[in-house]
Amino acid sequence: MTDLTPVAVYGSGGHGKVVADIVTCQGTHRVAYFVDDDASKAGTRVWGYPVLHGMDGLLRARDEIPALAAVVAIGCNESRESIAARLVAEGVPLITAIHPDACIAASARIGAGTVLMAGSIVNPSSTIGSNTILNTRSSVDHDCQIGAGVHIAPGATICGHVTIGDLATVWAGATVINNVAIGAGAILGAGAVVTHDVPPGLTVVGVPARPLRRGTP
Repeated sequence: MTDLTPVAVYGSGGHGKVVADIVTCQGTHRVAYFVDDDASKAGTRVWGYPVLHGMDGLLRARDEIPALAAVVAIGCNESRESIAARLVAEGVPLITAIHPDACIAASARIGAGTVLMAGSIVNPSSTIGSNTILNTRSSVDHDCQIGAGVHIAPGATICGHVTIGDLATVWAGATVINNVAIGAGAILGAGAVVTHDVPPGLTVVGVPARPLRRGTP
């Protein structure tokens, strides 16, 4: 146990629990703390692990345990990226959390701080950026370029030669067909079938996917 790298899981909610389970299952790391920005959770315990209050609490713990690493377990892409950037600036290393049941091709590349959950797949020659979530049973096929701070939700399918920009979200069960480019910050609705490029920041829904028109019946 003492040879395992201690890890602070930043986020103590449901997503944080899943990430902590992955950290434990990897066999190379051990959960040392949860971290939460909610002051009311400071000093409590989740699964027996103490909850630290925010970045300041984590940095104080790092002063006591210099080997402490971290992973950000927050669903909001922007918040996850912001916290990860602060950790890197403070010299706290980010781990990559990969469930043993994830399938990753030898030629795939996975960025620091990224989480691959049970049943997720990354096929050959694909690159996954830093601090990205590949959620349960999501699939990224060959020759894809997935940016930083992306969330690919449970059961989503990314076909070959797809590009997804930073901070984009692909919700549960969505499918992106071959050779499509998804712009930074775009949102693909649950179950959407995306057959054409999506501009940055646009939300698309439906089959085939079309821009969401807010305020219409």
